Amino acid sequence: LASGRPVICSAVGDIPKYLQDNVTAFLVEPDRIDLFAERLRYVLSNPHEARRIGIQGRFVAATHFDVVINCQRLLEVFKRLQKNEL
Repeated sequence: LASGRPVICSAVGDIPKYLQDNVTAFLVEPDRIDLFAERLRYVLSNPHEARRIGIQGRFVAATHFDVVINCQRLLEVFKRLQKNEL
């Protein structure tokens, strides 16, 4: 995701909370190898669309999963805990 390449993944756990199908990644139902293969064929046949979605996915990775941003958020939680604000 962080590389900006298009991602094909199963829509399990928290993944759908962060990624939107055909917007920031290609999501498929769990245990549906046929749908996964179909999406893979689509990505290979539509490189411009796949690139666009890969770039959008990279933005999600940078926004939600960046180590610096997450460390800052964690430090804020610790500061609030120290002040008994939680």
